[in-house]
Amino acid sequence: MKYLIEIHHGIGDIVQMMSVVECILQYDAKAYIAIILNKDQYKELFSKDDRISAFFRIDLKIMTKLQILKEVKRMRKEHFDYFFLSPISNGKASRILAWLVGAQTSVGEQLIGRKKSWRYIETEDVHIVRRNFNLLTILDNKMRILPPRLSLNDVEVCINIKKKTIGLCIGTSIPQKTWKLSNYLNIAEDFIALGYDIVFLGGEKEASLMEDLSLSDGVIDLTGKLSLIQSAKVASKCCLIVGGDTGIMHMAAAVGGTTLTLFSCTDPRLHCPYSDKSYFYNIELPCQYCYERGEVALCQKHRCINEIEVEKVKDLMVSILGNVVDNKFKFYDNAFVR
Repeated sequence: MKYLIEIHHGIGDIVQMMSVVECILQYDAKAYIAIILNKDQYKELFSKDDRISAFFRIDLKIMTKLQILKEVKRMRKEHFDYFFLSPISNGKASRILAWLVGAQTSVGEQLIGRKKSWRYIETEDVHIVRRNFNLLTILDNKMRILPPRLSLNDVEVCINIKKKTIGLCIGTSIPQKTWKLSNYLNIAEDFIALGYDIVFLGGEKEASLMEDLSLSDGVIDLTGKLSLIQSAKVASKCCLIVGGDTGIMHMAAAVGGTTLTLFSCTDPRLHCPYSDKSYFYNIELPCQYCYERGEVALCQKHRCINEIEVEKVKDLMVSILGNVVDNKFKFYDNAFVR
């Protein structure tokens, strides 16, 4: 059968939808799977991945109506059996897209209506990977959830990453999630003294922050130097990856890395990298998780990220590396119990 998956959002959201891909292939080993992205460069995440048969692009912010309709026409020609809509996509836009694509069956939390080919899925207050997985109950309500996975087949990185290397992901999409660079530099200095190498990961924006810094021996600055899939490859070789709630952290978890995610305005119960090697740290405040309430833009002080103490993060890193960490910092899902 032919399946279309809509996930025209950020890197982390795309990675978390890969659980759906894994589960579809568990159900239908010969599945033809296509995905809708919003940026062509995100295709690179799947450059070494033979699970995805086709790509489409929908970007409501910059594409004209004519461009979108041309892309929809390409989708209609595929005659998809199932169309799965990301739970975080806009309700009205999702219903219009489902109507235009015309799959035999469209499935989503947004599909409230009388159209016979639509299947409505009730919204639950659970991790986004589980909300994605709930879309598949239309196929088999006894299906077992699988964690997201990215393929690194034949991905090359011309850098020697030693076994005792810690990756620091210093950037995020918004300031409310971004820990101060000085904190990451503090971590680098202390863990180099403990015999670890340090790799800084990030994009062009983070590279501009790093360019004038004098870095210690043992620090490798890879900000702005790697493609997305190369960043995932480096993360897979690190013994621990530390960063805010950002796409690279989800990529790291999806390639088997051990992650420590610093949460602020988002709820780790809903957004933590979905892995049994995923840890998190946050502080409790009366206003926490404002992102979930749609109030993040109102915040000016960013206390939830700025008041995370570097010494407590370093202590937690030592515990994780020593495998003696308190379970309250470990992300848990009953799917991890076999």
